[in-house]
Amino acid sequence: MLRQIAIVSALNFRNLRGRFWQSLVIVAGMTCVIGVLLSMLSMTEGLHQAHLNAGDPRNAIVVSRGTVWEINSTIARDKARIVMDAPGIAKAADGSPIADPSLMAAVPTRLVKNNGRTWIILRGFGEKGVMLQPRFHLVAGRMFRPGTHELIVGNRARFQVKGVAVGDKMILPDGEWPIVGSFATGDMLEGQLVGDTQTLMASLGHKAYTTVLVRLSSPAAFATFHAALTRNPALAVDAMRLPDWNIKESADFAAFMHVIVYGVGIILATGALFACFNTMYA
Repeated sequence: MLRQIAIVSALNFRNLRGRFWQSLVIVAGMTCVIGVLLSMLSMTEGLHQAHLNAGDPRNAIVVSRGTVWEINSTIARDKARIVMDAPGIAKAADGSPIADPSLMAAVPTRLVKNNGRTWIILRGFGEKGVMLQPRFHLVAGRMFRPGTHELIVGNRARFQVKGVAVGDKMILPDGEWPIVGSFATGDMLEGQLVGDTQTLMASLGHKAYTTVLVRLSSPAAFATFHAALTRNPALAVDAMRLPDWNIKESADFAAFMHVIVYGVGIILATGALFACFNTMYA
């Protein structure tokens, strides 16, 4: 067997000059398959790491029961008030709970600057929204004013989508929304645009929040907070520490992306393999 392999290999190398371009087609095809697979795996791993690096361990997130993705969660206004009254939540200087019912939505929108259409992830911040984001800071412009049609854009979104820089405008269902500032957080939030929760809900026609984010009074307080929510028959919600939620969400996302990546890789590899066979046969 080894002798046959050596003879066939020697014949192939000896005749390589006469079929250089045909051989190059095989090499190029395999290189493209490997390049696509590596690039998609790199993107998946990058997003997974970004999820892992996000989330203050002092915070907990409340989503509707059985939710896998934050964007699919739905918490009614009356239930959000019950959540914010639960024990174990830290208090602000005025005695109010450090909790923020939030909205997250992916919406198609039109950009005034280049008249382009794109999908944008919008997030709503309430009165305590910034307080629950310790790494949040403005890098340009100013903060949006509550109750107004104003947005601020994350640094990553500003570079990824043309037409969402400070001074640009977005067209949402109820008119133009100017972008008045940009911010940085060092996590996934930087890929989104942020505005006032109540104003965004009215604009997009949402009648319920997506999540409720709370600051725990202490790490040990999560058990009390979780028990109060899960034992309340009026609620159908799940509560998790924010880092744990990000790990769970990123794991589900990574598994989903790996199925797509390897599915596309197998299809491309099969096509390249048939191309190789065809070239070798010719």
